[in-house]
Amino acid sequence: MKIISGKLKGHKFKTKENSSYRPITGRIKEALFSVLSSGQFIDSETNKSVLEDATIIDVFGGAGAITFEAFSRGVTKGVIIEKDADSFASLQQNTKALGLVGSLEVIRGDATNLPPAICGCSIAFIDPPFKEGLVERSVESLVKKKWLTEDAILVVRTHYTENFNIDKGAEEVFSRKYNNSLLKIFRLREL
Repeated sequence: MKIISGKLKGHKFKTKENSSYRPITGRIKEALFSVLSSGQFIDSETNKSVLEDATIIDVFGGAGAITFEAFSRGVTKGVIIEKDADSFASLQQNTKALGLVGSLEVIRGDATNLPPAICGCSIAFIDPPFKEGLVERSVESLVKKKWLTEDAILVVRTHYTENFNIDKGAEEVFSRKYNNSLLKIFRLREL
């Protein structure tokens, strides 16, 4: 896989062979980061996007495509949670290869039962396996274990037919269908 824009543009990273995860496509990834770099996601005082100098968490790390792209576009600190042992090992190797050791923590764990927070994150990426009903449980765990800062942004990718309800004072601010994926962005108004 390859990083498509930013300071790490063109860098490739290895993925687990014969994996069952479905990495985000370049089209969806580009659309997501275009949205996060424009409009309501730009601070009117500093003219910076929410990505610049942000701390993020990616709770279904997979290949790390979203996290590595986020770092390329201005994120300075982050955490990836990954349950699968082989994917976890690949994420650790890629973190080293991309020079992100010290900035990116890779934790082997379950997104629905997270460990206590090691930092407060302003953006959470939630891209679970499709049609397994994991969105609500992962958001509950993020809130319960205090991973999110006030006004955190939740970026959720699901199958377009999948229904979920985030009942934590989250306001939906973006929604768009891309092929079989539905991309939604929420701003958490209360913890």
